[in-house]
Amino acid sequence: MVFGGVMNRFRQSVKYFAPIFFLLGYAAYLVPDVLMVVLGSAFIGIANGVGVPYLNTIASIKGGKNSATTVMPLLSAALYLGQFVSPVIVAPASHILFGSADLTGPYKVGIMLCLLFMAQVYLTRHFQSLPPE
Repeated sequence: MVFGGVMNRFRQSVKYFAPIFFLLGYAAYLVPDVLMVVLGSAFIGIANGVGVPYLNTIASIKGGKNSATTVMPLLSAALYLGQFVSPVIVAPASHILFGSADLTGPYKVGIMLCLLFMAQVYLTRHFQSLPPE
């Protein structure tokens, strides 16, 4: 609901919000406390609330006038496919890396993926187009 204001205020750094908030959210889950679980959930909600509109904004800028019929459906399909496939990837990776007894293993895998996400954001979107001011 406030993405437009966030995008206008933090123009260049908005691209880092999603990976940072995902990282904070998964790290909060490592602490066995109800307050940290709630805080982690809030951070992950913020990451989604900024990340998805940011992706849609950048996709519509890159796609131009045809983005509504070409780029946006593909982006939506990729997001939904990611939600479906992520447990299939994260659960086995967690068992291989941390064993089946470590209940925080999936969050540790999430943290590793967030670090990769941060590197990807920096390396591929360092000079990303922004909406006109």
